[in-house]
Amino acid sequence: MDSISDIIGKIIRNKGRAGKTRCIDDIEAVWYKAVAGNVAEHSYVVRVYDNMLTVRVDSRCYLTEIKRKEQEILAVMREYGWGRIKKINCRIG
Repeated sequence: MDSISDIIGKIIRNKGRAGKTRCIDDIEAVWYKAVAGNVAEHSYVVRVYDNMLTVRVDSRCYLTEIKRKEQEILAVMREYGWGRIKKINCRIG
């Protein structure tokens, strides 16, 4: 049987990992609301770092579409509480 200090230590160590996973889950939900349609089907969130959101797309046409509508997408993301994101970085692959 684990002592209370061991259990608390495990919880504290795992807290950071759970928080990052939840952050990506939350931002993905907002991403799909912000882009919708075909772009949502051909893109996914890779990570959030500082004020940049990195997204992976499967073709150049979706990369171009995201860049063209970047300010509109960021405005929707601000409405859902992701105002700290100032730029969207797209990658193909």
